Amino acid sequence: MAKTRADERAINKTYVEALNEARTRSIALGRDRDAARAESDGLRSQLSDAARRIADAPPAAVVEYAATVNQLFAECSRSYQGMAEKADGHAADVRALGGAWPVMRHQRVEGATETNP
Repeated sequence: MAKTRADERAINKTYVEALNEARTRSIALGRDRDAARAESDGLRSQLSDAARRIADAPPAAVVEYAATVNQLFAECSRSYQGMAEKADGHAADVRALGGAWPVMRHQRVEGATETNP
């Protein structure tokens, strides 16, 4: 009985630690999300300003701007592809872990009912 209680305490301790670590990760992810949103808002403002300035820019500047935008777009595209590959890998890992997780299935006993298992 003492071993069972010790095992239960160990399991509960591991569970609580896992929950605390998950909360800490969630808080950090929230900060990262907020920082990314602020960065995105700043970029949106810069793009809006650039659109106004490019209307009055000389043709050579417009060509240079277009080349730079194309290069930036290509870099972003590669980054998003890499992110998608990682996300697919994580999703596959989750499916594999879920499929491998031990599940105890209740076996029906002959004569058992919903109210009288």
